[in-house]
Amino acid sequence: MRKERKYYIENIVKAKRYLIASIVLALAGAVYEMFSHGIYSNHMIYAFMYPLAMGCLPYLADNRGIIKKAGHLSEVLLLAAIVTLSIGSVIRGVLEIYGTTNFLTGAYTLLGALLIIGAAAVCLINMRLAALSHKDSSALRASE
Repeated sequence: MRKERKYYIENIVKAKRYLIASIVLALAGAVYEMFSHGIYSNHMIYAFMYPLAMGCLPYLADNRGIIKKAGHLSEVLLLAAIVTLSIGSVIRGVLEIYGTTNFLTGAYTLLGALLIIGAAAVCLINMRLAALSHKDSSALRASE
């Protein structure tokens, strides 16, 4: 019971960090839009959604410990994806408000997607290895 409570508190702390990042991005986007002379960019307005949807909400919803089972590397890759997508969205928004575009901003989306795929792959591998080790330990106990 004590481990579950500690894990729950760790999840709340991590969710708060992502929530703070979302609030900072939302405020920065609002301030930037305020001084943009009536020109708006959806990329700038919704940049806060990446840390909120991919960071805060999963940690709040994880009551079965799936994120912990996914492993540290999976968490780091997901964090890198969130940062990459957020920065790419802000840069694309700034360029749109400025009145130009650049095809290189698509690299942020591509890299973010690759990082998400990498995080999912590492998560699946770690969970499969954990299931196999649990199955092996159960078989050893049964043979004794």
